[in-house]
This record gives sequence, C-alpha cells and structure tokens, in this order.
Amino acid sequence: MVHKFSFIVLFVLVVIGLIVLFSGCHRRPGRFCSIHGTDKNKAEWISKRIVKELKLTKNQQIELDRIKGEIHAKKAEFKVDHDEIKNAVLSQVKSDSVDQAALNGLFEDKELEFKEIRAFLINKFAEFHIILTPEQRLKLAEKMETFHSKNCS
Repeated sequence: MVHKFSFIVLFVLVVIGLIVLFSGCHRRPGRFCSIHGTDKNKAEWISKRIVKELKLTKNQQIELDRIKGEIHAKKAEFKVDHDEIKNAVLSQVKSDSVDQAALNGLFEDKELEFKEIRAFLINKFAEFHIILTPEQRLKLAEKMETFHSKNCS
C-alpha cells in the first residue's frame, strides 16, 4: 500500500515537473515570460530594461524607440514569411509525394530574404551601438555576459 502511494506521488511530481519545464515560465517567477505577451510587449519590456540599466538620455531613448519601431515593422514582415514556409511544408506532408524542387525553390527564396533581414538587423545594431557611450557599451557587455551565463549554460 505504501509502495503504491509513493509511486503515485512520484508520478504526480514528475508530471508537474514536466509541465513546469516545458511551460517556459520556470526560470524566474515575476519576470517577463517568453511565451506570454506579444512581440510588441516583449520589445517594450526589453527597451525599458535597456533605458533603466544603461541610464539612457532622452535623445538616446528617442533613437532606441525609432530603432525598435523599425525592427518591429521588419519582424512583422518576416513572421508572415515564416507562416508561408510552415504551410508549404505542411501541404507537402499531406501530399502523396514531396515536390523537392518546389521546396528547394521556396527555401532559396527564404534564404535570400534572411540575408536581407540579417543585413538590416546588423545595421540597426550598428545604429544602436553608435548612440551608446563607451561606459554604456561596457555595462551592456557585462549585462549580456551575466545573462548568457545564467540562462544559456
């Protein structure tokens, strides 16, 4: 009887642990959760953190908001393209045979678009980098290293 009860408790704890693990909100309660909220809300949360942590001036905040808006607009374009890929692959899965030429063509087009988006984002990063003082750049680098060591190890 005790063995059966222990097994049930262990099973429930494992299920709860898996739910927490895959929910994406297990890292820091009360912090911004990556699965909840819109892209715009996430960008707003990140920019507020940047303003606070780096103590940006009003002019720097204006530039950050401009860059954030341009990135958000570009990301909206890219998201539509992502759905196109998903739908194309899904239709191939449902079909009797895979049209490799069609998929290769689609992915070649997407690779060109990705190169364009990559160049755009690098340009926006350079614009953001220019508005920071050397001290702010150093502080940002330290924050990024800390974040990476806590969340990506």
